Amino acid sequence: MRRVAKIQVLPDKLVNLIAAGEVIERPASVVKELVENSLDAGACRITIETAGGGRDFIRVTDDGCGIPKAELSLAVKRHATSKLQSVEQLWRISTLGFRGEALASISEVAHVELASKTPDSDVGWALRVSGGRQEGLEPSGLPQGTQVTVEDLFFNTPARAKYLGKQSGENRQIIKTVQDLALANPAVAFRLVVEGELRLSTPGDGSYLSAAGSIFGPEFAKKLITVSYQGEFGSIIGWVGVPGHYGSNRQGQVFAINGRVFRHTPFTYVVESVFKGRLPVRRFPVFMLNIQIDAAGVDVNVHPTKQEVKFRHE
Repeated sequence: MRRVAKIQVLPDKLVNLIAAGEVIERPASVVKELVENSLDAGACRITIETAGGGRDFIRVTDDGCGIPKAELSLAVKRHATSKLQSVEQLWRISTLGFRGEALASISEVAHVELASKTPDSDVGWALRVSGGRQEGLEPSGLPQGTQVTVEDLFFNTPARAKYLGKQSGENRQIIKTVQDLALANPAVAFRLVVEGELRLSTPGDGSYLSAAGSIFGPEFAKKLITVSYQGEFGSIIGWVGVPGHYGSNRQGQVFAINGRVFRHTPFTYVVESVFKGRLPVRRFPVFMLNIQIDAAGVDVNVHPTKQEVKFRHE
């Protein structure tokens, strides 16, 4: 009979790395988590800069409400969040980055500088964290908002780093992630710089068509139909491509729930069924549909990276 190892409680360091692995799959995951935090902070402008496929360098800068000096050290600890205070709130999640794990998980597997300034503070403050260890808090000449710099991602987990794709592939994932978030949140101006090259810039004027046009070009936007529907459950806003406007894959399809980008195969099939017989074989409709419903009608706590949701009345 094979001997089974003794059951024991895992050390905190290993627990933290496991949690980080659940949330941070690749550089695009870091970008997604940080941008969602910026959106929750009420940012009107968000700038994302990356280098080395995001493994070497990621910086997300926003003009949101900022983090007070006294709370910076808490922000990088596991399960520390300003977005959830009770069990009841767990079933009415109205924010994007609510889990209280993102900054802690990123800090566990990278060198991070978290710099922030609140409106009522005369000076900003920057906290440096490396591999989960806080290294110091210093004044920073940052304007109002928050800037998170992530360097040398997965430096202490080389086995995970081996699973990353080529730099070009990781860059594509980052671009796709920011595109989807910008399309779902047109009232925020996004700016994305990848390897020193401006890859995306949206006006933040609140128009879904304007966001699409700035990302994909004016000719693309001319072939879109505005969607605006109000029902008992809530509303759907966004756009779909005219029947002759399609993609060779599903990369041009974006679903959002209250501004949160998510994947849901049944909904995808519903939209595609409307276009059945109107598109060539193996071609797919393009769309961006933002479903707006009461937060109690959807459970966003079913996936570690919040990419899937569960509806109460699907």
